[in-house]
Amino acid sequence: MLQSLRPRLSRILAPLIDADALPEPIQTIDLNGVPARLFVPGAWPKRRADTALTKDPEMLRWLDRIGPDDVLWDIGANVGIYSLYGALKCKCRVYAFEPGAGNYYVLNRNIELNAAQDRVSALCVAVAEKSEIDILNMKWTEPGSSLSTFGVPIGPRGKRFAPAFKQGMVSFSMDDLATRLPAPTHIKIDVDGIELSILAGGTTMMKSETLRSVIVELDPKRPRLLAEAKKMLAPLGLRFSHSYEPQWEHIFVRGPAV
Repeated sequence: MLQSLRPRLSRILAPLIDADALPEPIQTIDLNGVPARLFVPGAWPKRRADTALTKDPEMLRWLDRIGPDDVLWDIGANVGIYSLYGALKCKCRVYAFEPGAGNYYVLNRNIELNAAQDRVSALCVAVAEKSEIDILNMKWTEPGSSLSTFGVPIGPRGKRFAPAFKQGMVSFSMDDLATRLPAPTHIKIDVDGIELSILAGGTTMMKSETLRSVIVELDPKRPRLLAEAKKMLAPLGLRFSHSYEPQWEHIFVRGPAV
């Protein structure tokens, strides 16, 4: 009897519930001494918040070398953990690129919650080899999820996957973005599959002396990817510095390798 009444009760009570009065799922975390408030509307964003300082400690060490006068391009920002770290902890200017619809919403909410809109600008575009209109192939669509690739459904291990959803998306190459945005001093690339294509679309802007370092995630089980990145970036003045094992981060710097 009670079970049969529930749909009717829900319809009756729905207009009486003030959605704005319901508590928003907010979690406060510590970014190495700086508090940050994160919107956690599900399991994926909650996991991002819980592992903010432990998932990629090498990324944080790289970010810690960035200062207030720097400009960070965060390509593959997801919900913005590293964008916020750059803005709140390092005090730099951040441009966060995130094409996934759910991630982009949470990313902007996180920027708003931390009053960081003057330091972080989120752009719902893919960064790719060319500026065009194509498909963002999404393995999952939940906010905070990853493994989406622009153009072709190939994941970070180089294997094709069946997209759960195909989201229409526009892309810009880094060379085209450089004509519209302040030049970056540091670039982070973590897009789960087309990192080398993104590098290929930025060979003009990456010659600039303004750019001092690039951190890119590449599959360590496919060493040819790192070899190709080295071959591509060395003529631009970006020398391979070091990798973090067993993580996927590889760092390139302008000037002598360290």
